[in-house]
Amino acid sequence: MKKLLPIILTVFTCLNVYSQCPNPEIVWFQVQNQQIIIDGFNYPSVNNYEIAYKAGATFIPGDGTETIYSFNEFPTQLTGLTPGTVYYMTVRSICVDGTENPWQDNNMDGPDPWQTSTCPDVYNLPFNFTFDGNYVPCHKFVDADDDLYYWYWFDYGFNNGEGIVGSSYSWTQDDGPLTPDNWMILGPINLSAVDQASLTWKVRGLNPGFCQENYSVYVSASDNISEILENSLSYNETIESGGDACGNTFTDRALDISEMTGGQVYVSFRHHDVTDMFHLNVDDILVQEGLGSENQVVNELTHTFNTTTQLFTLQSNAYQLQKLQIFDTNGRAIAEKNVDASYTSFNFQQHSTGLYFVVVTTPNGLETIKVLNP
Repeated sequence: MKKLLPIILTVFTCLNVYSQCPNPEIVWFQVQNQQIIIDGFNYPSVNNYEIAYKAGATFIPGDGTETIYSFNEFPTQLTGLTPGTVYYMTVRSICVDGTENPWQDNNMDGPDPWQTSTCPDVYNLPFNFTFDGNYVPCHKFVDADDDLYYWYWFDYGFNNGEGIVGSSYSWTQDDGPLTPDNWMILGPINLSAVDQASLTWKVRGLNPGFCQENYSVYVSASDNISEILENSLSYNETIESGGDACGNTFTDRALDISEMTGGQVYVSFRHHDVTDMFHLNVDDILVQEGLGSENQVVNELTHTFNTTTQLFTLQSNAYQLQKLQIFDTNGRAIAEKNVDASYTSFNFQQHSTGLYFVVVTTPNGLETIKVLNP
């Protein structure tokens, strides 16, 4: 009898699902200045979908104070909105047989607030995305695996003062193992006036025992996922158990994106091809103009590289240098030291031939210098 019980329950569940009009399922959204773009599943049994919304205050669906937007299929665009305004929204399905799905919202506790953006058409350098403060939805977030989990803003409360960080899950307490394919697409960022540019970010796999999160970073001319996958500059990493990004401490990564200069780009973070770990965190995403040649003075910094001794030197006559970090072309940090002086140096003799990025922290921010170790 115990073996028959799951079969009986399965049949009952299926009958229960198909006797109702299916819930609308949103797989990605983008909130812009005057519109919201929404994509989701299209069910054959659904005749149309309705979004009820109201500016500035919540409402009870059907009370006559809301506006109803009706559409037949996803994706759709809710237009005519006011920039920088909070809209309360809820959504439902209406099936071909005339049945109506109850109004849907997060936690089923009333219409959810969505704020239209006051975002620029393009972001100029330096582009610094820190996750701190109130989230203004200027970018694109995609739940490509359709599990209704996206990138989230999260303050863990114990992360050494980093504040709010970006978080994507491969395991949750409620649902157990997940197989994420979550995208965070930032931009567009203007690289038209520079010849060299760099991308830096902080990353960690939060749980030291389950930190082997896999993620990719893409720099592309498009925010369309198919085009990103076909034509982009990319970086991929599976966080190593016991490695520098495993556990509570964030680690810096860097990528030379100079080949993408000359136009506008999008920077995408994708959490994918992993399951049953925990949380992937990123923070302090920075795109800035890269610095390049030997014996050059940039932003009051003088740097030299002796190709015989392989000694790199860096000096400022205007302020104290705070920290020096060295990255290889795979974005891995190979050295880091606190400086607290106007002069510092680093010897590349113990490191292989190739291109490196020296990231120096100053009172004015971060500066990136390319060093070719012959």
